[in-house]
Amino acid sequence: MKHLKERYRYSIILLKQLVKTDFKIRYQGSVLGYLWTLLRPLALFTILYIVFVKFLKVGDQIPHFAVYLLLGIVFWNFFVEVTMGSVGAIVAKGDLMRKLSFPRYVIIVAGSFSALINLTINMVVVFFFMLLNHVPLRVNGLLIVFPLLELFILSLSMGLLL
Repeated sequence: MKHLKERYRYSIILLKQLVKTDFKIRYQGSVLGYLWTLLRPLALFTILYIVFVKFLKVGDQIPHFAVYLLLGIVFWNFFVEVTMGSVGAIVAKGDLMRKLSFPRYVIIVAGSFSALINLTINMVVVFFFMLLNHVPLRVNGLLIVFPLLELFILSLSMGLLL
């Protein structure tokens, strides 16, 4: 175990630094800054909710349809952010890759963890949205960790494949 830890020590240090940098510069120079993390899914939710519920009358029969819709949007945005971000990360970090010798997968994993930070922030918003919609919270709701882990592994795998 010590041998593995020593072998990947440099990669872990680099990964931590890349995640911090990636998250900080993502919204740097933007007027709204980190609020974009929250506004993108909420804006899409508002549009889809109006179209599906008000115009198409879909979801009226489903209890707490708005929560399902927001949760689906948050998960989908996470998947897209990881998979498409991995392609852009290789291009964006091209100078760094030419100057330093390090495992290339670290760039993709760093982008995935940065997206995981955004997912965590959005899940807090979903939690408060659930409270506002009077969704009964139960202990088995904690089991959402397992599908989230599966989604993270799937997204990271797709990102590494791309």
